[in-house]
Amino acid sequence: MKEISEYIAAGELFFRIHEKLMTKIAQEYDLNRTEVKTLIFLHLHPAQNTAKQIVEHWQIPKSCVSKAIDTLTRKGYVVVREDAEDRRVLHLFLQEKAEPLLRRVEKEQEEMVEALASGMTDTEKERMRELGEKMSACIHEMAGSGI
Repeated sequence: MKEISEYIAAGELFFRIHEKLMTKIAQEYDLNRTEVKTLIFLHLHPAQNTAKQIVEHWQIPKSCVSKAIDTLTRKGYVVVREDAEDRRVLHLFLQEKAEPLLRRVEKEQEEMVEALASGMTDTEKERMRELGEKMSACIHEMAGSGI
């Protein structure tokens, strides 16, 4: 029990550190964290480019994602296009303006992972990546099942 609690506490601390970092980057670009998370999602999942998919992935209220999309469109970070078959579905596409921000996010996240993995062997780092992917899949599955 104590071991699991320590893992959860460490995960929450890591999350808070990451959120602080995302807030800092967002402020530098005159955006908020939801807007940055929207850009990150579109960058990592270009084929999943609807507001509904962003809401499901980040577990953010639809109203917050809608507001983020409006801001990102107005500021030129994304463009919105209607689906060819269903006009009710809107697809989001990153614009060139998002590239510097996304490079910055990637750099900062890579540095976080490097710090997290400092002192590990290459084998341990690879194992950490593999376990992280498995844990991520399980967490998303748990979230989807309503646990």
